Amino acid sequence: MKSITVFGAGYVGLVTACAFADSGNPVEVVEKDLNKLQKLQNGEMPFFESGLIDLLRRHIRTGNLSFTNRPVKKGVDFIFICVGTPSLEDGSTDLSAVWAVADEIVSFDYPDDTFVVLKSTCPPGTTNRLKEFFIEKGKNYSVAFNPEFLKQGNALEDALRPERIVIGVEDVRASEALQNLFRPFVKNGNPILTMSTITAELVKYVANCYLALRISFINEVANICERLGANVEDLRKAVGLDSRIGVKYFYPGCGYGGSCFPKDVASLINFSRKSGYEFKLAVTCNEVNAYQRIVIAKKVLNYYNQQVEGKKFAVWGLAFKQGTDDVRESVAYYSLKELSKMGASFRAFDPEAMEKFKASFPDLADHVEFCSNQYQALEGTNALLIFTDWNIFKDPDLIRLKEALADKLIFDGRNILDPVVLKAHGLRYVGIGINNLGLL
Repeated sequence: MKSITVFGAGYVGLVTACAFADSGNPVEVVEKDLNKLQKLQNGEMPFFESGLIDLLRRHIRTGNLSFTNRPVKKGVDFIFICVGTPSLEDGSTDLSAVWAVADEIVSFDYPDDTFVVLKSTCPPGTTNRLKEFFIEKGKNYSVAFNPEFLKQGNALEDALRPERIVIGVEDVRASEALQNLFRPFVKNGNPILTMSTITAELVKYVANCYLALRISFINEVANICERLGANVEDLRKAVGLDSRIGVKYFYPGCGYGGSCFPKDVASLINFSRKSGYEFKLAVTCNEVNAYQRIVIAKKVLNYYNQQVEGKKFAVWGLAFKQGTDDVRESVAYYSLKELSKMGASFRAFDPEAMEKFKASFPDLADHVEFCSNQYQALEGTNALLIFTDWNIFKDPDLIRLKEALADKLIFDGRNILDPVVLKAHGLRYVGIGINNLGLL
């Protein structure tokens, strides 16, 4: 058992804290947002993540998990910094929250034998600068970097049974201490990898950029398939069966969003340029995704000959992916914004993300009506736009769809419906990377 303080109760911090509490460690979570803090102290979740609320409430009851707006426990073994590091306009990373925590750690005067672990995604060199900062303040903390690999919608499983744990360290003492701390999570035999802090800082960026590239690549393939009359779904399966390639993150769609891929690709481009190198693949990946995230809007405008004023569209899905209520860089937003400029309006439903979408994008307030279920969203609309691959959208009532949609038309941004079945039920279909001419 080790005593742990986690700074930041955002997505990474809260999942990390709950995982450590579940392995028997007393964890204190420091959160500055008083609204979020009050929710957590009452056993409520500030965001949706499957299964996490049960773990949260369990360990509030066991006493392993506590929440405060300033540190209370001075004699802790580990401090984890899990605050947000958002992108600035130029693609660089805003580290102000990290440095604010560093100031608080110094002012609280933790003992020198405390381990400080930076978990927030930060550009290479940040951990070393953090160590130098502590030395300048007269503190000799062991400082390490531990990147997170949490997939939203599957974060709890990723935290409790990770595929690998990466530790960036510059001293043996920190390496041994962190390996002991994380050992309960890798009883399945998955590795704990130790490396330099700069290498560890790069791991998350490289992993996310590669996955973003895979998505962008198959989206480019989908776009050429449409023009040539090929079917990207058949092609994807055939190519993905090559063991060197595989099928994961190899699904065409209307682009990627969320808090990680866009931010990490932009940051990788930025710090690469600062080092004197142009990361051309990352730049192209950004350009491809900027096009793809409005591809549904383009398809709608093309179908209606650029005339959508007065048209009303049903929208299924507002979160950037299924399994979360996160709407950061929501691809739905980008297409709705484009169509609203042309006079379109929307009736939208998402099982988790409607409140956050409403709060995050007030510029669409006059154009979007939020509905209590997916079928209510169809009422009085011309066509259906699908942006998120929630399971509840994958086997809809096709009779209700046909009756509700004036134009009997579906634009499927995730290719979750079967176009042949839809056509048999009298519905027109426009997907991604599919020869749509025979389906209209």
